[in-house]
Amino acid sequence: MPALTRSSVEELCRKIGLKIVVKLKNGRSLRGKLAGFDEHLNLVLEEDEDITTPENVKFPSFSY
Repeated sequence: MPALTRSSVEELCRKIGLKIVVKLKNGRSLRGKLAGFDEHLNLVLEEDEDITTPENVKFPSFSY
């Protein structure tokens, strides 16, 4: 995994409040407004929606 750099944190800060697409390891994709993140790069999305297409999912996931 690439190291977290100051410029990458600054880039994420510039994206707060903007719509982004997050691609997860299992192939799922979420689109939403970036509300924040922490030192571990856990992202907080608002107004998010799952935009995954079935052929992109690598393994089954569970809905809660």
